Amino acid sequence: MSKCDLRISLARPDRTYAPGETVSGEVAVTVNQAVKSKGLDVTLQWRTHGRGNTARGAKTVQALFQGEWNAG
Repeated sequence: MSKCDLRISLARPDRTYAPGETVSGEVAVTVNQAVKSKGLDVTLQWRTHGRGNTARGAKTVQALFQGEWNAG
C-alpha cells in the first residue's frame, strides 16, 4: 500500500488556458503512514499541438512542500 495519494484538480475542467492567464487549482495529499518528503513540486509548461503547429515552452517549477507528513 502506498504511504500517500496525490490528487490534482485544476480550476477549469477542460484544463485549457490562454497565454498570460493564471492557472489555479488544488493539490490534495492524503497520507496513511508517516512519511518524510524530500519535496513536492508542481511544474508548469505550455505547449501547442495540431497539424504542423507543435511547440513547447520552458518549464517553471514551484516548490509546494518539503518536510514530514503524518497520517490523519
